[in-house]
Amino acid sequence: MDFSEDSKISDVIASHPETLGVFLKYGLACVGCSLSPFETVRQGAEAHGFDEKAVKSLIKELKERAKHLTLTETAAERLKKFKKGKKLVLKRINENGKSYFDLEFGDGGDFNVEDKGFTISIEPSIIGEVKGMIIDWIEGKGFVFKH
Repeated sequence: MDFSEDSKISDVIASHPETLGVFLKYGLACVGCSLSPFETVRQGAEAHGFDEKAVKSLIKELKERAKHLTLTETAAERLKKFKKGKKLVLKRINENGKSYFDLEFGDGGDFNVEDKGFTISIEPSIIGEVKGMIIDWIEGKGFVFKH
């Protein structure tokens, strides 16, 4: 489900549970509010004193979080430094009883996400696991995959 500032809060949360943290960050405890099935995102934000700029910021952050996955600016800049192209594959690696995500350059499968100029192919077996994932770069650690 795509959504806008005119979408009902409960519909956004039901379709994109990963957005709940954004609502909470902005001080909107919408999940427990009896008005969420009736109130739009804009109405809820304005009821809490948000001005136009804050409403737009909330919507932008909700949409970012609802994407299947997101590259941070830091991760995108690091990927550009590798100069190996704009196509990446996100996969799960199982080694020595441990399981982790890996991001590598190359062509992938049918499920692709576009972000910050990169095309990221996601292995079908992990699509459900990576919904809402943020891929970041932390100096000394490398790429970090978090929800």
